[in-house]
Order: sequence, then C-alpha cells, then structure tokens
Amino acid sequence: EREVSLQDKTGPVITTDELTGAVSNPADDTDVLKHFRAIIGGSVAIPQATAEDNVDETSPVSVAVKGPDDEKAVAANFGDTVKFEKEGVWLIVYTSKDEAGNSSTLALQIEVKASWFTVSAEDAAISFGSAYTPAAPSAVDQFTGEAITDFTAKISVTYGGSTVETNNGVFTPEHTGVYTVTYTVTYNGQEETCEITLTVSDDTDPVITVPVSYTHLRAH
Repeated sequence: EREVSLQDKTGPVITTDELTGAVSNPADDTDVLKHFRAIIGGSVAIPQATAEDNVDETSPVSVAVKGPDDEKAVAANFGDTVKFEKEGVWLIVYTSKDEAGNSSTLALQIEVKASWFTVSAEDAAISFGSAYTPAAPSAVDQFTGEAITDFTAKISVTYGGSTVETNNGVFTPEHTGVYTVTYTVTYNGQEETCEITLTVSDDTDPVITVPVSYTHLRAH
C-alpha cells in the first residue's frame, strides 16, 4: 500500500462588506486589491470582512490601516473610522490565515486628493461702455488629469464688495475699476469655485466742445 499525503496549500478567500464614503474605481481591481477614491476631509468606516477556506470553511480575519506617511500598517477594528487628513494612498489591509498556515490578504486602496477637480479661468479686461460676457471656465479631474466638459457653472460678480446684478455673469459695467467674477462649478454632485478679476478701463478720449457764443465772438 502507498500512503498519499494531501497538503492544504490554498489560502482563505476574503470578502468585505461595501465600503461607503469613497468612490469605487474598479478598472484596475484584482482579487487582492480594490481601488477607491476620496478627498481630504472625507472618511470611511472599516467594513466587516469574512474569510472562507477550502478546508477549514471559515478563518479569522484581522484588519490594519496604513496612511500615506506610515511605515507600516496599524492594527484596527471593523467599524473604526478612517479620516483622510492627507493626500496620498491609504490602505485598509485584511489578513486571514487558515490552520495549515496559508495566509491571504485583501487590500482596499483609497487614493486621496485635495479635491475631485479643479476649476480655472483667465482674468479679463474691457473698455467702459462695453458689455462683458464671461468665458467658459476649464475643469480638470484631479484623479485622471483629464478635462471635464459635462459640468454646470454659475457665475456671479461683485464690485467693491457689493453684488452686481447680471445674467449668469453677462452685464454692462456701470463703473470703471476692478470687478471680481466668481465661477461656481458643479460636477458629479461636487462643487468647486474659482475667482478672476475683470478690469474695466476708460479708454475714450474726452470730447472738447466749443460754446457757440465763443465761436461767434472770434468770427468778428
């Protein structure tokens, strides 16, 4: 008779509950790494996790968190709140080991930026008496670097600290000087703003009018 020794070399399979508070970015997901996005000031609660093993049926799961500046992950508990205070890559790392010593990990990687997108526009200058129509702002996705076009923008104007009545930024200035134009851009439920200056200058030379009486006097 020949004895056959069967060895368990397969680690547990870890699954987690849904991660709320961050946006899923599944394009690059693998079985052991899930991708998400968030911004500074946001937070998530560490989801519950379970591990199924081919021999032991279930295995215990531990969890740890690693911030952008941490040398190693710090032990945590399910339900703990992770607050994103710095830009960079944050990791929530789950680990499970079966009775045969096979270990598995699953990481939730959260890329954190200062904002979802940025908005910019150029300063403008017009002559007094001209109507002003604001140029469209530019918006850039901070995670992909790609230009955003499907946004909505509201434009307001102030002069000397007072609000100027406009048609979403379109108006004819009543004063020379510097106006502040504020763009409020909304995209995917998120809002960002930027300010530019509108300089209104008097470029018209004065018109000199000679009184009729003076002209008549000189003629004689």
